[in-house]
Amino acid sequence: MKKILTLIACSVILFSCNKEDDPKKVLRKITVSEITITKYPAANSTGSGWDIGSGPDIYPTIELNGVEIYDSPDYYGDVNNPNEEYKFPVATPLKLDPNVNYTLRLHDLDPTSSEFMISTQFKFTEAQDKDDGNPLIDKVEFNGTSLSYRFTVAFQYDYL
Repeated sequence: MKKILTLIACSVILFSCNKEDDPKKVLRKITVSEITITKYPAANSTGSGWDIGSGPDIYPTIELNGVEIYDSPDYYGDVNNPNEEYKFPVATPLKLDPNVNYTLRLHDLDPTSSEFMISTQFKFTEAQDKDDGNPLIDKVEFNGTSLSYRFTVAFQYDYL
C-alpha cells in the first residue's frame, strides 16, 4: 500500500508541473570575440584587382546606423584567395544586441587611405547557428553571394 501511495504522489507531482512554470530564456546580448571572413569579391566593381600587382590588404569594420563601432586593428596583407578563411580576433569585447541590424564592411588597406570593398547588413537573430556543442561559446555564420563571414560569440541570457 505504501508503494502505491508513493507512486500516486510521484505521478501527481510529475504531471502537475508544466512548461509554463519554467523561466523563459531571453537572449539579451551577444559578445563577439572573433570575426572570420570566409569569402570576399576577388575584383572591384570595374573587374580590376583591388591592388596593382598584389592582392588586397583586408580588414573588417562594423557599423550601427552609419556610425563605426568597430574597426579591426589587424589586417591581412596581399591576400590572393577570396575563399580562404581570414580570422580577426576582437581584443576588446564587442557587445551587440541580437535584434538590431548592423553593417559589416570589408576594406582594402592602401598606403594613404582605405578602399571600401563590400558591405552587408546582418542581425544575429537571422544567422545560421553553427553549434559546436558548447552552450556558452558558439559560431554564427552569414553566407552571401559575394561576402560570407562568421562570428565567434558568447551569449548572455536573461531569465524571466
